[in-house]
Amino acid sequence: GVFNIAGGRRISINELAQLVMRIIGKDIDVVYDDPQPGDIMHSLADISKAKEELGYDPGFDLTKGLEETLKWFQK
Repeated sequence: GVFNIAGGRRISINELAQLVMRIIGKDIDVVYDDPQPGDIMHSLADISKAKEELGYDPGFDLTKGLEETLKWFQK
């Protein structure tokens, strides 16, 4: 079957942008524009099936995941 693998918590694009800027230690100009046809306005992965059938647990939060990803890219 198909399983959603995620953190199970909703985060806005604004929150994500602020988090990335904090992790990389730089301020970046965020450009806002009108939504385009087909843009996804809200999304939240339902991880209940992965938890029930696979015993999935995210293990760590988005901040830790982004920090680890940055470390990997910097190698």
